[in-house]
Amino acid sequence: MATQEPDSNEEIGKRLRLIRIAYGRVQGRQREISQAEFARLCKITPSAWNNAETADNRIGIDGAMGIARRTGVSLDYIYFGERAGLPHAMAIEIERLEAAKSAKRA
Repeated sequence: MATQEPDSNEEIGKRLRLIRIAYGRVQGRQREISQAEFARLCKITPSAWNNAETADNRIGIDGAMGIARRTGVSLDYIYFGERAGLPHAMAIEIERLEAAKSAKRA
């Protein structure tokens, strides 16, 4: 299977999903935060968020800036997967989510 480029819509969408779920966990939520609720928190329409998370469309810069303001993640992480700018708590949760996904595949 071919590896996707880090700036492909699919990879950006995967990171957006990780950001949404990790943000909810960092906030102490017991359940996964919904796409619609997270979109509203980031001042993005729920349909725009869904289209970006499912890789139907690439998230625009205004939407990405809303995510960055709300969560503290960098635009470099959103668009390119660069982890250096992730807030510590978000980085830990994203790593846990990725590890759990890898364990399910094994």
